[in-house]
Amino acid sequence: MKARLLFAAMIAGVLSAEGDHDMPMLNWMGRENAVSRDKEVALKILREDKELSYRAESLSLRGVSEVRSLEGETERLSSLQNSKTPSSESNKLSSESSNVVIHGDNLEALKALLPFYAGEVKCIYIDPPYNTGSAFEHSVDNLEHSTWLNMMYPRLKLLREFLREDGSIWISIDDREGAYLRVICDEIFGRQNFQANIAWQRNYSVKGDSKGIVTSSEHILVYSKHDSWQPKKMPRTADMDKKYKNPDNDPRGLWRPDNSYASDAITHQGMVYAIQNPFTGELLYPTASSHWRYGQEEMLAIMNGWCPYELREIDDAEKRAAICGVGVDEVRKGVKAIMLKPIEDGDIAFAAGSLGVLETGNGKLQNSKTPSSESNLSASRTLAEAVLKRGQWPRFYFGSNGKGKIARKTYLDSVGGIAPQNLWLHQDVGHTDEAKKEVLKVFDGQSPFATPKPERLIKRVLEIATDEGDLVMDSFLGSGTTAAVAHKMGRRWIGIEMGEHAKTHCAVRMKKVVDGEQGGISKAVKWQGGGGFRFYELGEPLLDERGQIADSIPYEVLAAHIWWQDTGTGWMGELLSLRGVSESRREDSNDTSRLQNSKTPNSESNKKSPFLGIHDGVAYALLYNGILHDSSVNGGNVLTRQTLGVIKEDLGEEEYDRLVVYGEACRLGDARLADEKIEFRQTPYDVVTRR
Repeated sequence: MKARLLFAAMIAGVLSAEGDHDMPMLNWMGRENAVSRDKEVALKILREDKELSYRAESLSLRGVSEVRSLEGETERLSSLQNSKTPSSESNKLSSESSNVVIHGDNLEALKALLPFYAGEVKCIYIDPPYNTGSAFEHSVDNLEHSTWLNMMYPRLKLLREFLREDGSIWISIDDREGAYLRVICDEIFGRQNFQANIAWQRNYSVKGDSKGIVTSSEHILVYSKHDSWQPKKMPRTADMDKKYKNPDNDPRGLWRPDNSYASDAITHQGMVYAIQNPFTGELLYPTASSHWRYGQEEMLAIMNGWCPYELREIDDAEKRAAICGVGVDEVRKGVKAIMLKPIEDGDIAFAAGSLGVLETGNGKLQNSKTPSSESNLSASRTLAEAVLKRGQWPRFYFGSNGKGKIARKTYLDSVGGIAPQNLWLHQDVGHTDEAKKEVLKVFDGQSPFATPKPERLIKRVLEIATDEGDLVMDSFLGSGTTAAVAHKMGRRWIGIEMGEHAKTHCAVRMKKVVDGEQGGISKAVKWQGGGGFRFYELGEPLLDERGQIADSIPYEVLAAHIWWQDTGTGWMGELLSLRGVSESRREDSNDTSRLQNSKTPNSESNKKSPFLGIHDGVAYALLYNGILHDSSVNGGNVLTRQTLGVIKEDLGEEEYDRLVVYGEACRLGDARLADEKIEFRQTPYDVVTRR
């Protein structure tokens, strides 16, 4: 009986402490294999299916005006990669060349992509099978619980390696596996990097024959690469801006009344003081436990925009102590009030001129002696009323036509966007019925997908997590919604799908997007078409069954793999057919660690170079596949004095601590290798395909 209970517990998933981890982890049947599965996947190469790749007749996306052959652009664009700020030309081409659809098992496809895109992706969105027990035609969604966890764990581990330092991953899930997914994500991405559990209202109505508690929402779990990640503010809506007016013709534009106080007076006692109202003479204080938002000097300057003011001691310690919540003997001493300043010699006209006020509602301003406080208040009121009538009031103003409390202007141009919340309503981001209609429209009335996501939902994700030109990935591409939305929003994208609908639906949908399809978010983002994408199939392993590198393996593929194998980052060298100029090299990127630690060769000519780059003081070179195209041993695949000379020529004046050279053999002696600070590694034996 105990054995049966133990087995059931393992299947259900039990929280247990393992090893040196302080955090509890989920245990299930097959966990041990799942944890190491990503390292056991052999690296395969990707082969383009040019019949399914597609480019617009007129590339309007991001300013591209003509179709170019990417193969013909490779050498020319490689030189563009050496600048941290891509040229406008490289920006134009990056969306077209980096958009990729891959047909194949996503675990193998992710492994194949890592050498090129490790640390490059700004946002990952995935909508994996929910394990609901319902089998959909185009989604294996009836996986047994432990099998589902075994499927998800290694894929999530690989996905983390793709994230930029300022990247994030967004995962759609339902209640059935949501809690278990949260636990394994805490383990893989770090509990400190959990950002949100967003509730998306997937339905807009409840069916009359529904039973039990109706599930109207799904989850979107959000994790970041680092806990310093911050979401972008969301765009403001017209309804949000309705409260902003400009009744005083303020040249800065629209504003709304706001609170002039801030809380915690006890720690800001120097900002608790009286301000005299020029209309009524009343002394105005912050409310209990509050203080003015600005200190005395700044507030004095603002109040002088109504009439002359001065700082004056008025012996109000008891009042200020009550506001601060302390005794009279504890309140801060020497805090003066902002009081109406006597207008010397009754020169009201002079004061009015300094305020830009020429007359009041009672006629021309006249000089009058102001020997008393009452007459001084009258003079101040005259000036303040003139400012009130003129408009363009100071930032702090007196409500109720001067007779009310002090309010503060908050300008529309200063508020920016709004912080995203963890509740997304269907009217804002769409619902499942909307998504199904979008798919029906794209696929001419056919409905091959039971649970697509609306384009507005993905748009919200990308608005919060990315900027134009950033790289987006979806390894469960499904109907292609993520790629479609990313393309329309000017993001670069990678989509992976294992089923045949990668060809029959994903590629078809993206062709329509490139041609200017007007469904979904197209009108909202003013999409008119353009750009293109490449379609790839998983090819042969990097090493054949004999452990040899096949002659068919391109130089760039092996170079990228070796660079990733040794540095853990995506190769910043040649353009390749798989990637465009790296947008992460922008100077405004938060991901600067790789830019500081890695250098790529400066390709000022069209000649191929065995020099791959420098990372953390280590230079790398690869002699393979006749890269030098000369008459040396094996076409330049062997390290000799001649090939070393070529490598050092390409290194130029670059400084490095060590030079790692990969090649078939080495003809240099140990003394020469030591003298040149060279570490030789032999291909294929030192090429690791399971990292």
